[in-house]
Amino acid sequence: MKTISIIGLGLIGGSLGMRLYPHHHILGHDLMKRSMEEAVERKAIHEALSFNDAVAKADLVILAAPLSKIPELVERAAPFLKPGAVLTDVGSTKSKICAAMRTHLKPGQFVGGHPMAGTEHRGIKNAQIDLFDEKTFALTPESPEEEEAAKKVKELFKAIPLTWVSLSADEHDLTVAYTSHLPYLMSVLIARASMGATKNLPHLREMMGSGFKDTTRLAGQNPTLGRDLCLSNNQNLQTAIAQLRYSLSQVEWLLENESRSALELLLEETAGWRTVLFEE
Repeated sequence: MKTISIIGLGLIGGSLGMRLYPHHHILGHDLMKRSMEEAVERKAIHEALSFNDAVAKADLVILAAPLSKIPELVERAAPFLKPGAVLTDVGSTKSKICAAMRTHLKPGQFVGGHPMAGTEHRGIKNAQIDLFDEKTFALTPESPEEEEAAKKVKELFKAIPLTWVSLSADEHDLTVAYTSHLPYLMSVLIARASMGATKNLPHLREMMGSGFKDTTRLAGQNPTLGRDLCLSNNQNLQTAIAQLRYSLSQVEWLLENESRSALELLLEETAGWRTVLFEE
C-alpha cells in the first residue's frame, strides 16, 4: 500500500480518492475546510493535511485543483517532494502544465495526466466512486524519465479499469480541442441561441426534447472551469473553430440552394464516420 496525496478535493479529486481509497492510504488538501471534512466523511481521503505535509508524505501527488492554478502548485510542491515520489495532474490541457513541471521538477519526478471523465456538476458532494471506470486516462511522457514516472502512475492506478493513452502534450491539446473543448463551446452556443429566441417562442420549454437536453448538458458546467480550459487551449481551439466555421458554411450553402442530394451525402458521410469512430 502506497501513500497518494490529492490536492484539490472537488468532483475529480474526490472521485479519484473514493476509487483509490480501499487500495492506498489517501491524503488530501483543499483550500476549503468543509471540502476536506466532507472528503473524510465520504471516504475519499483517510486524512486531511496541510499542502506541504500532504506533498511531503506522498509517493504520488495528484494536482486536481482548478486548471489555471496547477502551474503555480507545481512550483509550490517542488521543494517538498520526497525522493522517488512522482507528481501528476488532471488538467484538461497539458502544454503549460508540463512546461511548469519541466521548469520546477527534476526528470523522473513528474508526468502530465488527464482523465477523460467528468460531469457538468462540481464539488466533492457530486463525487462518484465509478466516475473513471472504463474511461481513458491520457499521460504525456516525452522523455525516458517521464516514461518511468508514467509507469509508476499506472501501477498505483491498476485497481481502476482504465484505457491508457500516451501522447505528447502538444498532440494532446490539439486533440482535446476537437473532442472536448469545441463540443463544450458548441453546447454553450446552442443554449445561447435558444436564449435569444425565448421571447418569440413561448412554448420553447415544453418543446425541448432529449436531443436539446443532451446537446446542451455541457453548458451547465462550472463557468470558471470553462473559461480556463478555453483560454488555456486558445490557439488550438481557434483552429477547431475555423474548421467548424467551414463546415457550417457548407451546410448553410446547401440549405440556401436546397441541394437535397448533396445535403444527404454530407449527413450520410458524417453518420458513417461517427459509426466507425465508436465501433468496439
